[in-house]
Amino acid sequence: MADAHYLIEKTSASSHTSTQIRLLDYCEEVEELARILGGAQITEAVTASAEEMKKLAADLKRKYYEQHSHK
Repeated sequence: MADAHYLIEKTSASSHTSTQIRLLDYCEEVEELARILGGAQITEAVTASAEEMKKLAADLKRKYYEQHSHK
């Protein structure tokens, strides 16, 4: 999982289109991951799965850095 996550939003008004890119905080990352996993139906279970995915990825990354930082 990436160290940083961004949301790209595109809006249109009349003949003008604009794009905004913004860095997500932890809660927004979980919400966006839950949206991707659950589609239109974001349940507590889907949100819990998204949080678990974030935690597992962080644990794996931490273990990797612990093993490789001593060389």
